[in-house]
Amino acid sequence: APVDGDLKLGGRFQVKGNAGGTITACVPPRSFSATWEFGGGVSRINLALAPTTAGGTHVTLEHVMQPVGDHWDKFGPGAVGVGWELGLLGLGMHVRSKEARASFDENVWGVSDEGKEFVRQSGEGWIAADIKGGEKPADATRRGKLTIAFYRGEGPPG
Repeated sequence: APVDGDLKLGGRFQVKGNAGGTITACVPPRSFSATWEFGGGVSRINLALAPTTAGGTHVTLEHVMQPVGDHWDKFGPGAVGVGWELGLLGLGMHVRSKEARASFDENVWGVSDEGKEFVRQSGEGWIAADIKGGEKPADATRRGKLTIAFYRGEGPPG
């Protein structure tokens, strides 16, 4: 999604149709940190870039938040996790090549069998992570299934 704002230390940003925040640390071209403000909640993101031996870039994203509130209770960690994984997939398509960028339509892909399967697998991974983090399996599964349905366009948000 497009990002607007004052993209420098202390500046505010807004991701179109999503979160906004304030850039709290920046070490170009290696890393940045920011608040992540969405739905009345404030969390933190840390992003680091490191060169790989193959000439590429390794991206590390950390999203730190307290698991509280109705949204968390309903959807669990997958609500944010699936969204980040979709965003990182989009970033990968964007940087792969001009041809990949031109041919990739996220709206078409998102409703395709491949897109729905990606969301299912991502959501299942977040269910497993929720259980590993101490959530009761039945609650983690319920929350994860709601998240999967939402991202697949099969259920209402919120």
